[in-house]
Amino acid sequence: MCHGGSFSLSLSLSLSICLFFLTNEEFKPDNILLRLVDTNPIPMTKLWADLGEPQRVPILTCDGVAHDRPNVPRYLVRPIDFHGIDRSYIQGSIALIDFGCSFKIDGPHRRPWKFDTAFPYASPELSLKDQLDVANDLWALGCTLFELRTGRMLIQADHSDQHGSLSQMVLRLGGMPQDLWTRWRVRSRYFEAAPPSHGPRKPPPTLPSLHSSSLSSSSGPRSLRDAVALGLEYTHPDLLEPIKRDISEEEVISFISCLNQVLKYDPDKRLAAWKLRKHPWFSLAADLQPCGKN
Repeated sequence: MCHGGSFSLSLSLSLSICLFFLTNEEFKPDNILLRLVDTNPIPMTKLWADLGEPQRVPILTCDGVAHDRPNVPRYLVRPIDFHGIDRSYIQGSIALIDFGCSFKIDGPHRRPWKFDTAFPYASPELSLKDQLDVANDLWALGCTLFELRTGRMLIQADHSDQHGSLSQMVLRLGGMPQDLWTRWRVRSRYFEAAPPSHGPRKPPPTLPSLHSSSLSSSSGPRSLRDAVALGLEYTHPDLLEPIKRDISEEEVISFISCLNQVLKYDPDKRLAAWKLRKHPWFSLAADLQPCGKN
């Protein structure tokens, strides 16, 4: 599926609306699904011709044999490969899933149990203070918007890599405030110096010096602008090399402005989702051409 153009912007707008109602610690691209049109009136032969014949995968026990438990599915169905699929099957709206760790935005902000955190999408206060509220979702929204528009993760680290995620956060977004910096106990593995004074986004030379041993795990763009300016990149199963497309300078500036409203170290300064959806970047959807098969 193509991430660029008006389609990704319309999805981005839908995401910002969803966050007006709910807080979900697991807000990330993996838990965002595209809604399909009603396929009931479409003949099965046409569906299979357009979308591919369903591929069943049996669910087996640890011994590799079929089970007889009535409360467990017999099989799973592999997801559809949407590369090259006629876009008329896609509504353009989304569905969020995995609400096991969520709560209403006007309800108590507490977690009933400890669970794994996807650190590339976790706010600094969640990662370092275990502090969870709607501001964390606003941070995750910024990371998700970046990924939808560029096809790349903003924080390119494994989901369980807390410290690698934090090091890339500093590289992309600038130095942390002192209270967060001192809570990051293993920061010396990645940086030699104290953080720069917190303020407007600063150019790379003001960042703490990197240890040479950490360069491999902290490589990549040294600012949010550099990350966006790399453009859109996505893969196609029939091609060996990824497909790359430029993002115009006008949109780069507007998109960075949008992301900067929520990718703030101070959670109290992140713009509410209902205000973010009024940002001029979303209006660019009317001027961009969708990509993919129509």
